[in-house]
Amino acid sequence: MFSFDFYQTAYLSAGIFYMLIWLVFYLLRKDLHRQMLIVGLFLIGTAPINVIWHGDYWSPPYIFGELFRFEDFFWGFAFAGVAAVAYKVIFASELKLTQPKSFQSIAANLFRVLFLIIFPLVVLTNIFHINSIYSISIGLIFALLYMYRVRPDLIYDMLWSGLFSFIFILVFYIIWQYPYPEVFYRFWKLDAISGIMLLGIPVEELVWFFLAGAFIGPLYEFITGATVVRCTK
Repeated sequence: MFSFDFYQTAYLSAGIFYMLIWLVFYLLRKDLHRQMLIVGLFLIGTAPINVIWHGDYWSPPYIFGELFRFEDFFWGFAFAGVAAVAYKVIFASELKLTQPKSFQSIAANLFRVLFLIIFPLVVLTNIFHINSIYSISIGLIFALLYMYRVRPDLIYDMLWSGLFSFIFILVFYIIWQYPYPEVFYRFWKLDAISGIMLLGIPVEELVWFFLAGAFIGPLYEFITGATVVRCTK
């Protein structure tokens, strides 16, 4: 007999939260549509990471079951689009591309930063059996350091994007615990991480969202060579 657990809607609600912000940004800034869509689709392509590695960290239920993890794609697209442009929207900035890069150059830049994230994830988790949330956070730090070394002008984009990502998820998680009071105890494997909680939220989650936002925020600019300038209109 079919049974439905209200907590099955929890992950979907996270995607809806970010999609609402995504829609606001999309309506406000037509000039950022391309960036929002490209970065969002890119993060959808990384959804297998959640399937392959993150089972040691969390295991949410899916409305359509494990065979079709719709929420991974929906949330990933919305979160990436928001993180990619939050700094530009809030600070009324725009992108300026003076010298377009070749496809080969863009692909090379993307490969390097992805390698710096995925290599530590594979080695630390698969070989040294370190929880994937720590492994991928270390990888994000490596990628951010590399991006800063190559493009130090993106430092404010990194830091503010990380901060906005942190604020958005903190607000959401605080609200989220009212309809889903046991969500972190049901979905997250708290015995496999530090157990340190901030306002009922695993601290690893907040750190990851800061790092992920700091990475995604300037990613489009980094791989295309675009710069961030104040809006002229």
